[in-house]
Amino acid sequence: MNRTHVSSGVVMLVSVALALLYSPAAFAAENVPGRGAELQQALYDALVVIEKAGKLDSTASDGLYWNNPDVAQALEAMPNKEQFLAATRGIVRLSQVARSGGQAATEESPISASGESGSSAYPPNYPDTSTDVDWLVLHPLGLVSNNHTRCAGSGFAYYQAALVGANISLTAAQLACDASGCDPTGIVCISVCGATKIVQAAYLVAKVPVDACESWDAKIGAAENEASFRNSGTMLSDLSAHDDRIRALLATQSSASAELSATLQAHDAAVKSLIAGFSARLNLHDASLDKHDHDIKMLLDQLMTSVVANQLVIIKLLKTPEGRRPGWGKEGY
Repeated sequence: MNRTHVSSGVVMLVSVALALLYSPAAFAAENVPGRGAELQQALYDALVVIEKAGKLDSTASDGLYWNNPDVAQALEAMPNKEQFLAATRGIVRLSQVARSGGQAATEESPISASGESGSSAYPPNYPDTSTDVDWLVLHPLGLVSNNHTRCAGSGFAYYQAALVGANISLTAAQLACDASGCDPTGIVCISVCGATKIVQAAYLVAKVPVDACESWDAKIGAAENEASFRNSGTMLSDLSAHDDRIRALLATQSSASAELSATLQAHDAAVKSLIAGFSARLNLHDASLDKHDHDIKMLLDQLMTSVVANQLVIIKLLKTPEGRRPGWGKEGY
């Protein structure tokens, strides 16, 4: 058996070992030999998209352009090939949607600079899309649609899944290169260790959007944190001013209440004075009525005395002869 066959066998053994290590169940279910070329083509398509969007050189995709059995063997180490294939197809599809002006699979920021307050709200200082390097990479890939959206949803998940697969393949290629036991500068080892360089270049390119997303999200988070901090200070200032206005209104209300209380007390005193004067006049009137009643009674008594006296005189003068009025001759009758 020559060294070339040994190196290929080493790559196969490392691929199997890594697949079992990462996901034994997945390996047993779907790790069917012969899919390396399909995986290589899918990775190539995704790398072309990333390179064009990021204006990167085509070293990584060029390395995958021709079928390479050692690269294919390294890619076979992926435990979840279907997920990787779906991710790479999603990357290509998302880029096509972005180029056609479609909506990116992003997460809208919850921060809004609009609203009414005592002071003007401080808007987040979001990245400048005309100069930000992360935006220039992510927007053509359909991962962000404006300067305040984060990398989220299925779009970012595609790149994460692709990076995981590339990382596993790179590990497999590196282990195969190390395990071949040959001089990496020798012609026999060029195939195995050359595959490592190809997969490594692919991994680094696949890592660009993921790193850009993390950097982009950090910038948005920092801008919103700063805006929240500044607006919190503004809110505290507005609340303090509002508190001062409330205190001033309460002081004015208290002063007005004191004035009203004094006015009510003066009014109460005036009403009591009027009532006292009226009561005094009533008392005088009652006394006058009592005197008048007494005088009337005295006059009546005098009148009655005079009437009785007059009656006695009249009786005496009207005495008739005997026979008509008995006792006419009696004294006092």
